[in-house]
Amino acid sequence: MKVPGTAEVRVGIQSDFLARNELESTFSSLKIRSQIRDNGTWNSLRVPLTILIAAVFTFLFASQQEAYESLLKYLSILTVSVPMALKFFAMFEKTPKSN
Repeated sequence: MKVPGTAEVRVGIQSDFLARNELESTFSSLKIRSQIRDNGTWNSLRVPLTILIAAVFTFLFASQQEAYESLLKYLSILTVSVPMALKFFAMFEKTPKSN
């Protein structure tokens, strides 16, 4: 004998449980992101490193045109080859990643 309304109650309880879990995971991920943003090493080093890199490029561009051009060439090659190599080696993974 089937009790009327039990399926709806079961679905309601499951959806409440899933919503609560989703809410808890969202709060924990927000907490982790705020901790990383506040205490991260990259946050404190980002501006000085950016200024240093810009100063080096400006110096090379102003004083040593050939060194600047060769450095720019090698950085371009590195920028293109690293993601390409990562994609190439990702093709040989044993277990494919699921999205």
